[in-house]
Amino acid sequence: MTSKRLHTAALVAVGLTACSSIAQATDVFRLEGYGAISRGMGGVATATESGPAGMMVNPATLSLASEDRQVMVGLDLVTTDLSVTNKTTGETVTSNSHGSNRGPYVAPEVAVTGRYGALSLGTGAFAQGGLGTEYGSSSFLSQATGGLKTGLENSSRLLVLNVPFSASYKVTDKLNIGGSVDAMWQGLNLNLLLGADQVGSLIGANRVS
Repeated sequence: MTSKRLHTAALVAVGLTACSSIAQATDVFRLEGYGAISRGMGGVATATESGPAGMMVNPATLSLASEDRQVMVGLDLVTTDLSVTNKTTGETVTSNSHGSNRGPYVAPEVAVTGRYGALSLGTGAFAQGGLGTEYGSSSFLSQATGGLKTGLENSSRLLVLNVPFSASYKVTDKLNIGGSVDAMWQGLNLNLLLGADQVGSLIGANRVS
């Protein structure tokens, strides 16, 4: 290969690298994996047997199970350590120095699967994400216009559950076909102090009842 062609190939390689997607760390709204097997491998589950929890990533992996019946029970511990700073006054408040009713809290991982000949079926309930904060009632987040202390709590709690109903069919030793229908449940508690003008605009737009 000539020097010119090497130079061109290098430019193409650099361009493809720049266009490729990057790996992103998990956040509290998307957990890094489902089940102990997948978590132990950093969230890997697409093309490997990872137990009943595999239905959350690739239902076709249910056909890879070594046992005809499987039950999985687990708990996710959701915690947060957040701080908020008022850029005007420099005051800072953290979510981990107040009550614990908003976090940490536990979310379930429960699943059961069964194989019936070439057909495998499964269902479960998995925490797909969550968040809990509690900033107390005495920080700047609980102050109204003019610095008036309201004594009102500022907190939040979010939990998202995914309930899949999955099936996988083993066509050949090298081909499985799978799919699922998922039900989603979301619960949100939010204690947030808004100004009278903000509340008025929300009422005027029929966004508050």
